[in-house]
Amino acid sequence: MDSLYLLLPLSVLLALGVLGVFAWAVHHGQFDDLDREGARVLEEVEPCGAQTTPLQSTSNASLDP
Repeated sequence: MDSLYLLLPLSVLLALGVLGVFAWAVHHGQFDDLDREGARVLEEVEPCGAQTTPLQSTSNASLDP
């Protein structure tokens, strides 16, 4: 019975925290365009750091005349 004095307020605070995070996400537009995000995962896009040219050797042996 004593544990309820601790667990009940903690569970209410946790529920309010989850509700607050959800309200923040809705307010900042996280759920505005779900269709575009669903289609975006199917598009083939190169990663940000991808290079389109083949890598060249940077060893000192290739710099000798």
